[in-house]
Amino acid sequence: MSTYLALKLNCFFGKNTSKGYAQKIKNFYIHFNNYEELIHQFEEIFIQDNYYFFTENSLPTIIDCGANIGLSVLYFKSLYPKARIIGFEPNPLAYRYLERNIQVNKLDQVTIYNKAIHNEEGFVNFYSDDNSLLSSVDPKRAKSSSKILVQTTKLSNFIEDQVDLVKIDVEGAEDCILEDLCESNKLIHVDQMIVEYHHYFKQNDYKLSKFLRILENQSFGYVLHTNQSLKPQKKDFQDILIHAYKIRKEMM
Repeated sequence: MSTYLALKLNCFFGKNTSKGYAQKIKNFYIHFNNYEELIHQFEEIFIQDNYYFFTENSLPTIIDCGANIGLSVLYFKSLYPKARIIGFEPNPLAYRYLERNIQVNKLDQVTIYNKAIHNEEGFVNFYSDDNSLLSSVDPKRAKSSSKILVQTTKLSNFIEDQVDLVKIDVEGAEDCILEDLCESNKLIHVDQMIVEYHHYFKQNDYKLSKFLRILENQSFGYVLHTNQSLKPQKKDFQDILIHAYKIRKEMM
């Protein structure tokens, strides 16, 4: 039986409890609290390969903003076992699972922080449902009015040398993160980026062109992808996956 089918069956017949679950995925063991959310992440990361990237560096540096419970970290380690990974996850529940999954799978060269990436140091309101790992600085995206204060930090503080990949899935804060990297001139150290961009995150808030223009001005090319309906309506929210890559002079 495939891992995907087993997850589907467990989701259908099982019940979520506060004790959580453990499941073997590929060569890893993953601890989690919600089968539906695990299946969603498994589809995106391990089946659709949304975070696949190629580098000739066998010891790449990867920064994972929005590491959640760690499936993306496990995926990157399956691609590049010797990778050095820096991960950020502000959700306290998700962070506990992230920490446990790194320990259980004995991953080395992985450093994680229970912080939200933003464009300034401090604290921000963070909205999350107790039984869900979907959380955001925006209550509409998290679909919850329950909030806590979480510590914020700037990604630019963690980039000094070459970074092979920056992955960003932060439920709406991607604009301010890119602006921070641009203003601090840290994008010169970044080779590739994979960003889940939340288009029309707020009403009448169109910023995709600005986001792409920053990438273009910083010598990045990009590929855009979305799995959403081919018949979108006006003012539809969209998750857009952006894979950006530094344009080398020899490629021009």
